Amino acid sequence: FVDAYSLGNRVWFDSDKNGERNGAETGIDGVTVNLYNENDPTTIIMTATTSGGGFYRFDNLSADTYIVEVVPPAGYASTVDAGDPDTDLDDDDDNGVNFVGSNVRSQPVTLGPGNVEPTGDNNPTPNPDAVNGEAPDNRSNRTVDFGFITSVATSEKQLTATIMMDTD
Repeated sequence: FVDAYSLGNRVWFDSDKNGERNGAETGIDGVTVNLYNENDPTTIIMTATTSGGGFYRFDNLSADTYIVEVVPPAGYASTVDAGDPDTDLDDDDDNGVNFVGSNVRSQPVTLGPGNVEPTGDNNPTPNPDAVNGEAPDNRSNRTVDFGFITSVATSEKQLTATIMMDTD
């Protein structure tokens, strides 16, 4: 028997642009979230779509290290990040720190081995959501959150460039 793990949580609109989900800030449904193994960050191993208030979750994972990637909705850019989800066990703060094109990725997140994941996170309830395949609380990491702001350009963490060609 191999222990199964779950990984996920929320994509939300950061209306005050501080990198933390506060009271009235709402989740964004319909966002594509991809999962990669840290050893192969070019091959998507699972895809989820946020729902029920911006939540996503990947179930039946083995003890390993993963990277979560969000495909931002049109008109949105990543907000201020809170850092590494392996050392930042807080739920409701932004963990988007790396950019691949316009997509936003987390730092690598290690699951297991053993019953070592953060416990007591009831956002959303129930925890665990065993009926829908979630691993037990101490094998489910619900701390990998991504905040987004509306933007006509890019967020403060992204760079843009204009290349011009002088023909004379």
